[in-house]
Amino acid sequence: MKNNFRLPTYEELSKEQDRVLRKTQLKDRSLVYGAPGTGKTVIFLILADKLKRNKKECLCLLYNKILEKMSLSLANDISIKTWHSWFWHFFKLQFKMLPPEIKSFEYDWDMIMEILDRIDLKTDHNTFILIDEGQDMPPGFYEFMDETFQKVIVSADENQQIVEMNSSIKQIRERLDVEKDQCFLLTKNYRNTRQIAELAEHFYCATTADPPKLPEKNGEIPLLLEYNNLNAMISHIARRHKTYPGHLIGIITPNNKVRQYYFRQLEILGIHCLYTYANHLGSKNKPIEFDHGGIVVINSKSAKGLEFDDVFIVDLHNFPLAAPGDERFRKEMYVLISRARKGLFFLMDANTNDYKRKKIMNEFPDDKKVLKTWQQKEC
Repeated sequence: MKNNFRLPTYEELSKEQDRVLRKTQLKDRSLVYGAPGTGKTVIFLILADKLKRNKKECLCLLYNKILEKMSLSLANDISIKTWHSWFWHFFKLQFKMLPPEIKSFEYDWDMIMEILDRIDLKTDHNTFILIDEGQDMPPGFYEFMDETFQKVIVSADENQQIVEMNSSIKQIRERLDVEKDQCFLLTKNYRNTRQIAELAEHFYCATTADPPKLPEKNGEIPLLLEYNNLNAMISHIARRHKTYPGHLIGIITPNNKVRQYYFRQLEILGIHCLYTYANHLGSKNKPIEFDHGGIVVINSKSAKGLEFDDVFIVDLHNFPLAAPGDERFRKEMYVLISRARKGLFFLMDANTNDYKRKKIMNEFPDDKKVLKTWQQKEC
C-alpha cells in the first residue's frame, strides 16, 4: 500500500525552508545546519532538482548506501552517491592511483593533500557539490573539496555525530571558508509528533544550536516494553503492520546478529513487504520501497538520515553503553528516536541483569508523560 513518502513541492516549503533554498543559490559556498526533521535533506534534493532542470551540473554526496537509496527514491534523475565511493573513483581517475589510506576505509588526508599540491589539479568551477549529513565526513575531506570544487553546499547536524571520523560545524565552515551570512540554521521540526520530539529532546547534547522547536502535531506517547517472550513481541510488530498496512515500519537493531534474527522471524510469520539491508550483502539487498508500507529491519549504523512512520528500537540491552561522561549512547538514541514520524517503541529483555537494566533506564526520563513503560507477564 502506498504511503505519503515524497518530496514536498516548492509551494509546500515553510518560509524558513524557502528562504534557505533561495539563499543557498546566491553564492558558491553555503552551510545549512539543524536538528533531525527540520528539512535539510528536503532542501538539498529540491535544490538538486532545480539545478538539474536549469541544466547545471550537480552531484549529491551522502554518508551511507541506504540513505543514498532512499534519496534516489525521492528524487529522479539526480546524481547521488556515497562520499566514500565517489571519492575513491574520483581520486583514481584524476591522479591515476588509489587514494592513500592509514587503514581500511580511513584515508591519509595529509598524504592526499601533498599529492594534490604536487599535481596542481584545476578547480572545477561548474559542478555544484551538495553534501548531506556533512558532520560524518572528516575535516580532511573538506580541505580537499575546498581545493578542487568552487561550488560546495553542505548540510550538517553535529549532534548526530555517531562515527569516529567526523567534522564539527566550525570545522566545516573554516575548511570551506563559508561566509557567516551563508550559514543557515533550520529551527522547526516537521517530521516527528510532539511526543516523539519531547523524548528526543531528552537525549539532546548541547552543540552549536538549541533543540528545534517542538512540533504541534500530537500522537502516541513512546512506549518501552520489557519482554519475557521475544517471539510474542515480534508477532506484535507483525500485527501493527497488518493494522496499518500503509505504514513503513523501521526495526532498528544494535548489531547484525539481532538484525538477522528479527528478519528471519518476520519471514516465518509471512510478512511479504519485508526488507533488510546490510553493506556486506551488496547487490543481494532487496530494493526498499520507501513509498510503500512494509517493514524494514536495519542495523542502527545504517539508520542515519532515514525516516519511518513507526520505529521499533529493539534489544536495548545489546546496545553498547558508554562510560560516565561519554555521550555516545545518548547521541545514538537521539539519532534513532528522531527517525520516527508517528509511533515509537523500545524493546528490552526483562531478564537483563539488574546492573545493566538500571544503567539503561537511568538514561531515559522517569516521566510517564514522555515515556510509558510496560512489562510483559512471564509465560
